[in-house]
Amino acid sequence: MGIFLLIIFLSLTFFWAFCGFIIKKKSYKVLQNTGELGISIIIAAKNEIENLQKNLKTWLNLEYDNYELIIVVNNSSDESYGWLLNQVHTKLKVINIPRTPEGISAKKFALTEGVKASQYPYIVFTDADCIPVSPQWLNYFNQSFQNQNDIVFGISPYKQYSTLLNGFIQWETFFTAVLYVTAALINKPYMAVGRNWGMRKEIFFKEKGFEKHLNIPSGDDDLFIQNLQNTYPIDVLLYKNSQTVSEPQKSWSTYLHQKTRHLSSSKFYPFKTKFKLFILNFIIFSSYFYIIQINIIFKNKILFLTLCLMYLTKFISIYTIRKIIGMQIPILYYFVGDIVLLMFQVMILPISYLKKITWK
Repeated sequence: MGIFLLIIFLSLTFFWAFCGFIIKKKSYKVLQNTGELGISIIIAAKNEIENLQKNLKTWLNLEYDNYELIIVVNNSSDESYGWLLNQVHTKLKVINIPRTPEGISAKKFALTEGVKASQYPYIVFTDADCIPVSPQWLNYFNQSFQNQNDIVFGISPYKQYSTLLNGFIQWETFFTAVLYVTAALINKPYMAVGRNWGMRKEIFFKEKGFEKHLNIPSGDDDLFIQNLQNTYPIDVLLYKNSQTVSEPQKSWSTYLHQKTRHLSSSKFYPFKTKFKLFILNFIIFSSYFYIIQINIIFKNKILFLTLCLMYLTKFISIYTIRKIIGMQIPILYYFVGDIVLLMFQVMILPISYLKKITWK
């Protein structure tokens, strides 16, 4: 019983820490006009004609004057490049890459070319299937950069639908955001989300861009962060209007493909990062060990009360963080979301390690 109580205590400590650090972080609730820094938005697009036609207008009509939108069309067989050339706009710059050199990540190569072509000192990355929640989206990056932050992480949820798959996607996105946001807030960043993050351009070149992992198809965000050779001020944007949102996968098969691609970069994480994530997942899994022995729980008041405390803490923490971040989470996942997600990851992790991964 002592081991179980220790594990529960550690589990509670994690949730208290997650909640505490995120509450402590103050969102930018009032935007003051302190001047606009020049920012380049960079999107790598492969066969994204539908998303470009749907989202381009939104990207070109942000409530921010001093920016440019660079779209790098890479290895595309659709009409993306031709269509973009007809979209004449002073803020739009289009680059076409007919073929990526052998042995190089197509997306990282495209993003690198976009950075090289950018005219402004700050860069923000996103994807073709994303749109900002608010036209003021860039203002939050601007204010963070003006506060002397060199790297800025945003949050990027998916649109919500009433399906079992979407409920799971919402939880996975939420829990992942909690982890990388908390890690960044304690100055131990290990990843960003590639759909919504940026940096001072000088840092990209100082750190030699994606050079150390240019041959790895995935990891343009997390592997870049983990290979930083210097320490930089990092900020996290928690305000709702600083988010981007995108369409989620509609079928389990396409979602599994997406997640195996995302997880494939984890095998290249440093041992220290892998170990920390393993310990966290081990504690989560172990905290459920006694639950399956329900007869033991109800016969022991201490165990029962401890279990009630764990669930109460989880509920309050998740509800509080959800309100701050502004995401909707199905109520069932408040209680069992962490173990369900862990089992899912254990199932697909071997596939992501063994399967050959491509960008699209």
